[in-house]
Amino acid sequence: MRKFSIFCLSAFLMLGGCLVSCDETEPSVVSTNNSAKVREGDVCIDLVITQMPKKLEYKSGERFSPLGLKFDAVYQNGFDGDKGLEAGDLDGWTPSGPLTSNDKTVKLKFEGFEKEITISVEEKELLGVEITRVPDVKSYSFGDLLNLTGLVVRATYEEGVDENEQNYVVKDNKGKVYVNGTILDEANPELELFVSVTSKGKTYSDSFKIGVYSGLSVQAEDIIKDGNFPTDKSYTTVNEDYSGYYESKDDCNFTGTGYIGTIGKNLELNFYIYSNVEIKNARLVLIASSTCQGNGRMEDMKFNDCFSAFIGEDNTKLNVDDSVVIPGLEYPAEGMGSKWTNWADAEFGTINLVKGFNKVRIVCVNTILDASNYGRTPNVDRLDIRF
Repeated sequence: MRKFSIFCLSAFLMLGGCLVSCDETEPSVVSTNNSAKVREGDVCIDLVITQMPKKLEYKSGERFSPLGLKFDAVYQNGFDGDKGLEAGDLDGWTPSGPLTSNDKTVKLKFEGFEKEITISVEEKELLGVEITRVPDVKSYSFGDLLNLTGLVVRATYEEGVDENEQNYVVKDNKGKVYVNGTILDEANPELELFVSVTSKGKTYSDSFKIGVYSGLSVQAEDIIKDGNFPTDKSYTTVNEDYSGYYESKDDCNFTGTGYIGTIGKNLELNFYIYSNVEIKNARLVLIASSTCQGNGRMEDMKFNDCFSAFIGEDNTKLNVDDSVVIPGLEYPAEGMGSKWTNWADAEFGTINLVKGFNKVRIVCVNTILDASNYGRTPNVDRLDIRF
């Protein structure tokens, strides 16, 4: 802090003066104003603006700039050494992100004190809205929480294009508002959500669809390794000779607590799905992500080129049609998440659920060479049993 450096300098000068000119008697006058000496623990109680920032009028979406600001700091004990401070001396300000027409003031922060200054923010002339990337998660089980991670919205204004517009609202066709964490409490395999941006009284929208399914779901990374298997809760295991090679990702909170990050040849994922009732012809859907890159995009990966699937404790092999693929979806926008976790549905068969546990085994049988001649296998997030 500037006031602390002044304190050190003052102390040094006082001490130096005493070494040169003082005898054993105290000087008759040390200071004419003891309260003006900076001390540790001084509290800033006001900022006196001597020159306002150059820019106080903004368009919606711009960020506040303190350039040109000059101010003096006022302290509780009367210390007045911090004068002629500039924008670079601030500790920060709020709001620090894109401004909206609702922002009327900015709070300048300095040594624990906040000083409000008035600004004006004018809405921009909106010309159109487009979703350039849909969210990573598009498939949900009834009761799941909505996750909008990966959603990228482009808003076109008369003043220019915002490639990552944040001031949008998500609603369904009934007007219900959806945000991250909204409980999906109605099964709808084609729930259309509308993303709208409003500026100067004009509203433009684009939409995407998600599926909310009745059924059961088991996360691939919910792996039981210690043999203490649940008695009434779905779980997964991996083959013992592969333990230590898989990687449980707990930092990618997309549809569960993570995903299987390393799928290698011969890895076996055993899904144990617990059901309270018997259900005929339930659909088997693997939620996975292509990792095969080529021609500037993610390539589709055939299920049969990567996996074999088996049903029940007797390991009855499923005959999966060659048309079943894990779609190679768009790359994410820069800074919007991992290209390896753009989850897609791969429906590969049906199962007659019995009451209790039902086993589905997925075995990685091969890798696929990408454009760089690197062997790839899909990432796996979960298995859905849809009714």
